[in-house]
Amino acid sequence: MLSYLLFRVFIFTFRFIPFRILYFFSSLLSRVAGLVPFYRKKVIEQNLSIAFPTLAKRDRKRIIRLSYQNLFDIVFESLKSFSYDPQKLKERYRIEIQPQVLEWAKEKQDLTVMAAHFGNWEWGALVLPIVHPSFHVIGLIKPMRNKRIHKYVASKRSMTGSQLQSIYDDHAPLLKKYERAKMIVYIADQNPSNKKKAVMVDFFNTQTPCLHGAQSMAKRLNTPVIHLKPKRVSRGYYTVAVTVLIDPQKGDSHDQLMQVYMSELEEMIQEQPQDWLWTHKRWKHSYSYK
Repeated sequence: MLSYLLFRVFIFTFRFIPFRILYFFSSLLSRVAGLVPFYRKKVIEQNLSIAFPTLAKRDRKRIIRLSYQNLFDIVFESLKSFSYDPQKLKERYRIEIQPQVLEWAKEKQDLTVMAAHFGNWEWGALVLPIVHPSFHVIGLIKPMRNKRIHKYVASKRSMTGSQLQSIYDDHAPLLKKYERAKMIVYIADQNPSNKKKAVMVDFFNTQTPCLHGAQSMAKRLNTPVIHLKPKRVSRGYYTVAVTVLIDPQKGDSHDQLMQVYMSELEEMIQEQPQDWLWTHKRWKHSYSYK
């Protein structure tokens, strides 16, 4: 109970702190983190050596510092959004309106949505239902250990209308028919705990296991699959491109979904490496982490 109350007090203070002050502290913390042993720093360093083996030491240090800045920015932005006007947030997180997606909404065609821990993925859950009110948005999440904190955070994450579904619960809500078409959103770049069910893909020239859930459910429901691709324009401002990964009506196979998705993610990381969450042990099935 005490940890929950302290958390609520901590969250409340963000209501009064302007973004520019949050970014000042984020920059300060990222510089300190880049100089000393910090949260999963060895994991970040090893991931970078796998993805970019020829990267110069100077460039690697810069990416490490900026990746921490990205992490702190996302944490502060997410906490700030709990008390921030969602309509104003939509101006900071601009999701591209894809004509094909609007057409699917008219046809009440369910969609599978792929996203990653790239840029600010938390704001996507808040803005997507505002941008696409014709869809019933379902986000797959991993519950927090503290049930009170989880309930509070979940209520804030869903305040614009999205439905949050635990990855550990049964699939009934994903299979259910709603008045509107469904958008089932997966943050799909996590490392799978069960390698036997994993989908193997080529990712940065390494055979990499991926979660099977999105590919399996998209195939089961025979849905088109789109990819949300955020790009940080400046601190606190993002544009989100939307691409179609799989369109069954054009003969695309769902069996290729994870490879197509991870290939696009690799291109995004190549362009802006500091914006990916490098703290994952992404290749732990292929390499030994220190």
